[in-house]
Amino acid sequence: MRSIARWIRRSAVAWCLGLALAPEAAAQVAPRDSVFRYNVKFVCGPYREANGVMALGQYFTAINVRNLSSSEVVIRKRFARSEPLERAGQLSPTFRSPLPAGRALNIGCQDIRDHAGVPPTAFAEGFAEIDSERQLEVTAVYTAGPWQRPGQTPSVSTMDVEDCRGVRVAVQPCPALRDSLHTGVANWRVVSDPAGSTQPYAAQVVAQPPSSWSQTHAAPARWVTGHTESTGVTVYEVDFCLCEDFADVRLDLAMLGDNQITEVRLNTNPVTGTNLPQPAGNPAGNFNGANLGTLSLTTGFVAGTNTLRVSVRNAGGATGLVVNARLRGRRGACPGGAGS
Repeated sequence: MRSIARWIRRSAVAWCLGLALAPEAAAQVAPRDSVFRYNVKFVCGPYREANGVMALGQYFTAINVRNLSSSEVVIRKRFARSEPLERAGQLSPTFRSPLPAGRALNIGCQDIRDHAGVPPTAFAEGFAEIDSERQLEVTAVYTAGPWQRPGQTPSVSTMDVEDCRGVRVAVQPCPALRDSLHTGVANWRVVSDPAGSTQPYAAQVVAQPPSSWSQTHAAPARWVTGHTESTGVTVYEVDFCLCEDFADVRLDLAMLGDNQITEVRLNTNPVTGTNLPQPAGNPAGNFNGANLGTLSLTTGFVAGTNTLRVSVRNAGGATGLVVNARLRGRRGACPGGAGS
């Protein structure tokens, strides 16, 4: 295994230290038009092909990331796979991880495979790209051992630990985010209803809402409904987009439903707030404004498409939903706006 050991030691220097900056004060903050970027080599999994590309063996990478600052930072990471024969590999989407002050996290081979779309036991090689607005401490731990047959426990023959320092990289930040997702304004749709509809369709604006439905709490949104007034649950959705380097995003919601808003989800995750879900025992209050449902969301967002889902139960007769939704952020606006 000495060939593997020499290869690990010789290569790891280039993997991390070649990116080093001059020593600086811990936890520096990058200027608004730049980030600290850490490019970390990863090698993961069993390599079984005697083709001269890699030594036969089992390879492992553990990337340790520590927030040196006194406030939470959100790190953004993506993974670029490399392929033999000078072929360009796949580039993963960007993933975000909050990291509290002084805390550390580990990005291991299984995390890398999950993010890069690699099967659980397959070999993967490439670079992890980690961006942060604050300077981090990033350390890569590389271990390797002889190739093992499936079912055998890998053993370590060599280990190397390398400090990876970041470089400042200029970025074009997303513009400030100021948008609305009001029903009757944004493109809300019905994805299921009591009639058993299997295809999503556009939520319909209620031109003349019943007098019992609050208009004071509705404006500037408008009441919307589905295609049926049957008893059961109608599920409404709206999508919105956030750019990759979104920051300080906040979604403020106020909503009413006839007869009752039973559930609110952001990106499949249930969320709750004041009168959300709405009380089951006072149906009139759920649409005349007495039980106005409100909440403010600051977490649970992802880069790219986000989905807000609201479920409304109808006990019979007219049914509808009205949502006032304001989306704000220091950064995050996608080309063309947030609502889609």
